[in-house]
Amino acid sequence: MADSRRNKQNRKRKREFMADSQRNRKRKTAFNTIFPDIQSPQGMKSPALKNVYSFLVQLCSNAEWSINNAVDSHSFDIEICHGDITVTFEDISELANVMFKELEERFEHLFSKLGGISADEDLVVSSSSLGLFDAMEVLNLLFRCCMLLIMLLEARLNLILEKGQILLRILGKLFSPNLVKDTRGNAFVFEKSFFHECTPVDNGCSASSVEGFTASLQFLEPYDPLLVFKTTMLEVFVDELLAHRQLTGYFMIINSAAGIDERLFNPRSVLCGTGIVIEAICNHFILSFSDKKALLSQLFFMHAIKLNNPYRAPELGVNAAVSLLLNPIMVSAPKYVQAHLISLVSEAVHIDVKSVKPDRKLSNCFLSSFEKSVCLYRTHMSRLETDGYSVLHGGCTSSSPRDIVSPPFESYISPDTKNKIDTLISRLDNSSNQDSCDSFFRMKSDLVSSSMRFVKECQSVYDISCPEEIFAIVSCLILKASESYDENAMLPTEATTLQHLYPLASILKLMSISLLQAIQCLRHIDDSRSPKTLKGFTSCKEYNYIINTITCFRDFDISLPLQEVLSSQMSSHSMRHVDSKMMFLHFSGLMSLSFVSGLECLVKACLLSILAVLNLFVFEEGDLDALQSLVDSNKESSSPESPVVIVQETVVDRNNSLVVASKFHKIRSRLLSCMFL
Repeated sequence: MADSRRNKQNRKRKREFMADSQRNRKRKTAFNTIFPDIQSPQGMKSPALKNVYSFLVQLCSNAEWSINNAVDSHSFDIEICHGDITVTFEDISELANVMFKELEERFEHLFSKLGGISADEDLVVSSSSLGLFDAMEVLNLLFRCCMLLIMLLEARLNLILEKGQILLRILGKLFSPNLVKDTRGNAFVFEKSFFHECTPVDNGCSASSVEGFTASLQFLEPYDPLLVFKTTMLEVFVDELLAHRQLTGYFMIINSAAGIDERLFNPRSVLCGTGIVIEAICNHFILSFSDKKALLSQLFFMHAIKLNNPYRAPELGVNAAVSLLLNPIMVSAPKYVQAHLISLVSEAVHIDVKSVKPDRKLSNCFLSSFEKSVCLYRTHMSRLETDGYSVLHGGCTSSSPRDIVSPPFESYISPDTKNKIDTLISRLDNSSNQDSCDSFFRMKSDLVSSSMRFVKECQSVYDISCPEEIFAIVSCLILKASESYDENAMLPTEATTLQHLYPLASILKLMSISLLQAIQCLRHIDDSRSPKTLKGFTSCKEYNYIINTITCFRDFDISLPLQEVLSSQMSSHSMRHVDSKMMFLHFSGLMSLSFVSGLECLVKACLLSILAVLNLFVFEEGDLDALQSLVDSNKESSSPESPVVIVQETVVDRNNSLVVASKFHKIRSRLLSCMFL
């Protein structure tokens, strides 16, 4: 009897052992099959991590959970299924252990390494720069994977809290003040620009261009690598929160379980979850502008951005960026924070449309950001007029209604973050007077040549249709707008003026890029080999959406001299660009007003808007014949026998140091002597 009982127990233990062994073999096989490279001798690489991230996204989207009990056993296993993919909870736990360990170790190593790098080290051009940015890419992918793993650990609250504390510690360091040096440095630029008529191109257009000699002595340091490291990781955090909304609930739990000194988010705001996203955006703003003063000059300084920080790509996705833009809470944010957010969205929507196969969903994102930016523009213009700023005098008025009142912005962020923002804004306002004169108020010759150069840069950065024709048209506009330049009309740079102009320029940048991207989607949608125009559509609801959005520009006055000239010259093609013409006339007028006031940043913002509208013209008709008379009239009024020669000397961020001044004088003499040989 006893032997029979022992034999029965032995058979039971054998069955349990075989079942456990089989489960372990399956788990090991699944783990090694799905994640073969994660624990390889070469270590984690971007391709392997991208595969893991894609796999985790699929599991988190619509996974089904099931509990399997072993036969004659109290043990159980949890399986997570999505389509043909099935993994056990032990697989996820094992993966989480590996990934979180790597994340923590790599973060600490890179954080301490970047914190010890001197600002004098030029990482952008050094041989180690590629390895550095590769390490950042791997770390950002690890960060994304670990955030998704938090959702897959739902069955074990203790694991969520344990792993969540690692993420909270990392975020705490990302939120910490950035001890970076001022990376703007000094730059001395010498230019000799020749304005002359180019020979006519094939279609009969001619262009006023800028050629000649440009030399520069620059003491510009690259972006601080620690700053890039921290801001990109914050963008990853925001992107994942917005892409997977349920993550905010897990972070509320993690934050509330942490000690009082370790909590990062306002306990009053985390109940709605939005406060976590807002907190991260605010800290991104604080980090981004802790070492910057010339806000407006940086907004459109594309060449310097590519020169000093060529590897910096936004980590915020298009969908997440647009959803952030549409969040009504951001309307109540301080103007500088609003402008920074809008600038972030502009960077996010500026993607290579051709490389991602444009579809209706992507097109709708661009259309949404365009519509929102137009609404923001109307509201902002209305406030400018109400506040009595004469920067936009001359009838540029709007009847746009006020925004819906939102809850106080400070209720969504921690008191510490609120104090940091107030301190930073105060410093920006106090420093604006001494820096802004050289940053964006320029002489007429400076403004003309800078505008011409900016248009050329835009044509290399953005996908602009008919570049030669458009450059000819925009060159004419710049020269005509410069005729209204008045040095006596230059405005004092008050802090409140900057708080209005920076959001305005940011809004125009977003509006222009969104429109350019939407048009690109329409021109290359449905895998068309050659760019399509409106005539290639039997019906185009996206185009109708754009036209409905820009009908508001009919509310603006177009009685400025340049607007009247343009309207008259386009009258011979009265059936073309009936609605889009009003947007073109509006920004042409605003650009002329910006020339009157010497506002370089606003001139560039208007130029980018004009480029976007001209792209719309090309999409509508396939050509720019409606503006051919503008180019022809400019050609007739120009005198080829007496070309205009402008010698431009620009000194940016002048340093009073006698040593620097001495170097400047010597190099100036040498360069000028070379120019006139």
